[in-house]
Amino acid sequence: MKLFNIFLYVLGLIAVLIVVSLIMFNIGGKRANSYIGDFRPDVSSLKDGTYEGSYSYLIERVGAKITFDVNQGKLGKYQFEKLYGTLGYGAPNSVKAQIDLRRNLDFDAVSGATVTSNFAKAAIKNAIDNGPIK
Repeated sequence: MKLFNIFLYVLGLIAVLIVVSLIMFNIGGKRANSYIGDFRPDVSSLKDGTYEGSYSYLIERVGAKITFDVNQGKLGKYQFEKLYGTLGYGAPNSVKAQIDLRRNLDFDAVSGATVTSNFAKAAIKNAIDNGPIK
């Protein structure tokens, strides 16, 4: 019986952690959406160079971090060093697929992955606001 009570206690803690994580994730997404507003990145108007930006909410793990190159108004290589999404949904891959397809940082929010898309856009906005690092 004691082992069963311990099991229930651990199960309850896991449930609480999951609920808190989902709440943080959703609040973070809303804050990111507020930060980006009507931002639509236009790579063609950016100075050549390497850009680096990030966005996180409460803890470093929840958010996004990106590095990308611009050369003669075109997007070069880019890398999300971090792009947080709900486990099992594949949202980060969907965001990257849109960028790869368009070869542009201006992408539509991925259906079912709005929060992850907002994290990505907030990191991109931060990078552009900071300007090229080299």
